[in-house]
Amino acid sequence: MTMLKAPGECLRTVCAIGLSRSRLKLFNNLILAFLAGAVFPAHFLGYLSGIFFDVNAGGGRPLAEYAVKLANTKCAEPFEMAFPRGVGCNWLVCLAIYMSLGAGDGISKAVLIWPPITAFVALGFEHSVANMTFIPLGIFLGNSDIYLNNTVEMTRLTADRHGFFISHLIPVTLGNIVGGLVFVSLGYCKAWGFQPEANTGTN
Repeated sequence: MTMLKAPGECLRTVCAIGLSRSRLKLFNNLILAFLAGAVFPAHFLGYLSGIFFDVNAGGGRPLAEYAVKLANTKCAEPFEMAFPRGVGCNWLVCLAIYMSLGAGDGISKAVLIWPPITAFVALGFEHSVANMTFIPLGIFLGNSDIYLNNTVEMTRLTADRHGFFISHLIPVTLGNIVGGLVFVSLGYCKAWGFQPEANTGTN
């Protein structure tokens, strides 16, 4: 649910431009609140709960190792790879939101958002807010004593805070902004003109 709020902020960007709202407030909504809301479940529900430390028959911890591998891979992506993946992701996610706005009932809205969301996940595109959970989770698990002292050798953590914030989060967030703002929101504004926020009255 947190992930789907991000494109909503891209849609509000149109109103922020048209109505001269505070860009700082928009930035805080996009980054600071989403970061706090994403890291908390990664630490509290993912790490402290211990659900990722389940041991298989061979003595390994496959869930924890997968989370570590995922964090390593995402933090190792170069800018020229992470940025377009961010563009493609939020392009599809914002299209999903626009499609749902054209539906008049809850079931139709739920059905319409699935194809674009499924497409960006299947294609391996990058969503900054989703990765605010995935990457910290891998870092928490990979640095834990349980993981480091496991009896079976597992993938070592190479991701760190610098890789998360600088190498990954910046290019992906920029890509998400371009994908949602330029390729979706501004395109619709060019076609229909800037519109003030209004209650659509849909269910």
